[in-house]
Amino acid sequence: MILNVPDDIVLQAEANATDLLTAMAVQLYADSRIDHLQACRLSGLAPVDLTRELVSRGLVVQLSGDSYRQAG
Repeated sequence: MILNVPDDIVLQAEANATDLLTAMAVQLYADSRIDHLQACRLSGLAPVDLTRELVSRGLVVQLSGDSYRQAG
């Protein structure tokens, strides 16, 4: 899937591809639409880094066994 984001919105948001993918992963995770490991894959972040991001946004983190294995 290719997702096109208008350049003016990216510039106004002072974002880059990593920021946008992380924001999308965090929101989908917060909405319980994807699990922690899927959010890691989407954002490109290691499990520990995504967990830090989720906690910094005040979200509760629920890790599956797969996420624990990926982190170790």
